[in-house]
Amino acid sequence: MGRILHLPYLFKIHHLRNLSHLNFTRLIFSCSGVLEEELTNDVKKNIELHWRNKVNDYPVQKDAQKYYLLSMFPYPSGNLHMGHVRVYTISDAMTRFFRMNGKKVIHPIGWDAFGLPAENAAIERNIHPSDWTLNNIQTMKKQLQDFNINFDWDRELATCDASYYKWTQYLFLLMFEQGLAYKKEALLNWDPIDQTVLADEQVDENGCSWRSGCKVEKRRLSQWFLRTSEFSKDLYEGLNDPNLVEWRDVTKIQQHWIGEPDGFIFHLDVQYNNEILPKALTVWTNTPELIYGATFIGISPDNNFNSPQYGSSSKTDDHCLNIKVKHPFTGKNLPVFVSSNLDHSPATDSCLGIPASENIKFADFASKHNIDTIQVLDDTTNFLINSAEFSGKDRTVARKEIIERAKDNGIKVYQASKRLRDWLISRQRYWGTPIPIINCPTCKSVPVNKEDLPVLLPCVSDFAGKGSTLKNVDSWIKTSCPKYVSHNYAHTRQLSVVISKLQGLTGQLRRIPKAMAQTEAYEKALSDLLVMLAPLAPHFTSELWTAFSSAAVGRNSTYDLTKPVFHQTWPRIPADCPMEIVIKINGDEIDSIPIAKNDLEQLSAEKAIDIALSRQKVLDILQGAKIKHTHYKASKDHDSEINIIYKPLGKKGKKFNKKSKAADVAA
Repeated sequence: MGRILHLPYLFKIHHLRNLSHLNFTRLIFSCSGVLEEELTNDVKKNIELHWRNKVNDYPVQKDAQKYYLLSMFPYPSGNLHMGHVRVYTISDAMTRFFRMNGKKVIHPIGWDAFGLPAENAAIERNIHPSDWTLNNIQTMKKQLQDFNINFDWDRELATCDASYYKWTQYLFLLMFEQGLAYKKEALLNWDPIDQTVLADEQVDENGCSWRSGCKVEKRRLSQWFLRTSEFSKDLYEGLNDPNLVEWRDVTKIQQHWIGEPDGFIFHLDVQYNNEILPKALTVWTNTPELIYGATFIGISPDNNFNSPQYGSSSKTDDHCLNIKVKHPFTGKNLPVFVSSNLDHSPATDSCLGIPASENIKFADFASKHNIDTIQVLDDTTNFLINSAEFSGKDRTVARKEIIERAKDNGIKVYQASKRLRDWLISRQRYWGTPIPIINCPTCKSVPVNKEDLPVLLPCVSDFAGKGSTLKNVDSWIKTSCPKYVSHNYAHTRQLSVVISKLQGLTGQLRRIPKAMAQTEAYEKALSDLLVMLAPLAPHFTSELWTAFSSAAVGRNSTYDLTKPVFHQTWPRIPADCPMEIVIKINGDEIDSIPIAKNDLEQLSAEKAIDIALSRQKVLDILQGAKIKHTHYKASKDHDSEINIIYKPLGKKGKKFNKKSKAADVAA
């Protein structure tokens, strides 16, 4: 409330109207014609009651200039605190100011309703986060209305409402279509109590979670990211906007967090076993003009390519992997070294090794590992040398031309900060916007059709645990893969298992979200099901195939719908289909190694066993014990298996030795 002025000497008018019909104490001038000298609580309350609705009416001209005034949406925690009052009193005052100046002001209100705090609060109280959130919204809405903050309540929204997050999903799909939203494995901060991923800013100086307080772990997880690194230059320079001059203290902090975009990120092809991998390596450098002097690539131990699959070793810090990176200009294959002794970009966990640059660490590293050094800069003139057609050009001029040439050659390159990483948007929790992507093991990430949005968050009746609640919702998470059907037809001859797998696939297809029924992936899954059913039920399947062919829209090009079912080719497992190598010790399943089908087919028994023996779970069990022998059972269309037979050290040796004999026979 604003201050009430005491001006009784100006107003001596008594009882201008007969106000006996009013049912509240007539202590204010607007009702009684008398201005009370003492501003009691009753007077204040009645002033508020009288003016509550009146002060929110403003004359608006049709051609009035529009003005959008947005304050931060509150998180519905249960009750307002003085921080809320401070922020929304300011926005209320500004709204009224601009309206009084003839502007048509939009002053929206909404609730930042999704997130981990609501889920944790719901778990503690054994209620659903939706119930907790909506009850809090009702409470806080009443409190804001009691303050008479002049929000546009007819525009009220909540981010947990499907009518709102439909548009969040729509924007995600637009970014996915442009390659700005993508999925990758990354080494991330993991909170084992809240069972969720944390940003670096959510980990304190002691390595503990800012919310749960527990020690944070490092885990490699497959997550969704937005390519913010590609826009680091725009983000950084956007903070120099003259309109932000009064906020320089804040913008300086934000620019420091983004980092000056004084380098470039290249997406370079990676070669493994004489084949180009589908995943490129991102490399940052602040001297792209010296790129003809690049003779190696350095990656940090946290980089995804630091994997046993590519020859990673935990025994030495500096070691060379068995992958190569193609030089974007010379075409030469550059060795890739894992090392923590190089200046890696936090944005990419890698660096472009140019020994003849100003970075003395590159020169020392090259000398230590007998890597070639190519002089590409004349120190006396600052002109390039040994750089093909760019030789003889000034360093600054050459930088621009080399970047343009790389783009012309189809190489993805952009100016970027050394520091800013792509934005991790995944969480392993229930109470959040569902990502509108169908994860098909065959077709990988399949976007939901925009007309089928929103993808609704399933209602979970039993909500008591932590971690990924959706893992327990069959219709949401489970799928069946036709690779197991092929395996049991061709190898085990167990037709009962074939029937069981086909029944499982049928059941899962019945329960998938409606949105996927209009996709190419769903049409292909139905086709696969019918083709694999045909040998068991030829007449029935032929009839089903005829009906299916007449109804299908032909999104899937794998099959010829004009021909009978027995004229179709048998479903093939895609070369990049995710498979597993199951690791057993003395017959007990201990671990598994994810691997693509084509990589699995090329993997030798010796290499597979080496990878298995380097797994931490295996090392923890073996603990230096003597291995009797190992057995690798490879399969082209099914998961492969490694069985390690060993005799444990100590008192349990005799017991395990008996078990190993049985496992020996099974192997």
